[in-house]
Amino acid sequence: MVYLYLVWIVIATIIGGFIPLLYKNIPAALLVCLYAFTGTFLLGITLGDLMPEVFKGIGSAAGIMIIFGFFTQYAIQALFPGVEHGTGLGKTGTTNLGFPALLAGLSVHAFTGGIPLGLAYTEPAILQSLAMAILVHKLPESLTLMLLISDRKSKRGRNILILCLFALMTPSGTFLAIAIHKEFLLNLQFINYIMAFVIGAFLQISTVILSKADDALHHLKKEKSIAVSLGLMFVIITLWVS
Repeated sequence: MVYLYLVWIVIATIIGGFIPLLYKNIPAALLVCLYAFTGTFLLGITLGDLMPEVFKGIGSAAGIMIIFGFFTQYAIQALFPGVEHGTGLGKTGTTNLGFPALLAGLSVHAFTGGIPLGLAYTEPAILQSLAMAILVHKLPESLTLMLLISDRKSKRGRNILILCLFALMTPSGTFLAIAIHKEFLLNLQFINYIMAFVIGAFLQISTVILSKADDALHHLKKEKSIAVSLGLMFVIITLWVS
């Protein structure tokens, strides 16, 4: 089942990345609604499904790993300005380290995000919720990357190649995790620690996305409210189905 999830994740990455490549002037309302929807969905799945399971598995130790994951993701965004998933709502993100370092930061983030998908869980619903959260998260992630690339006015063929390689980062992390899990037979407690770390990163990412959407274009309050409501509705449906 994980391979089917990976196919959809790659497709979502490609779709998000092609939006800036096909449309030079993306409507501000579309960006605001996209970020608001994905941020709400990611936050809802993390709080409503992933977090309770981890605390049930390893108790208060999960809190330490969640904090560690949250501030690790914060450090990545501090080291690579522009990596935050909401750059497209305001000024295009830049970094003194240059575009290669920015691309490397996003690629590492995407690679590590795929690792939890390669682990074995006692509850199939956990893998489903995790895959859905990552899939929805791919839209603003690849959109951010392509917005930064298109701003550099580089060749279209090169941009598409970068997008395709970037789309393979998350599956690469998953395949590495599958290989490690088969080799060392990781126990469930260790998996829960990894999941807690990922939850911390998800919390940081989702709150940044929502704050970016909230800061941008205050006259679109109605559109943002609709997007958030749709995100909550999809969270409820996903949790109910799982």
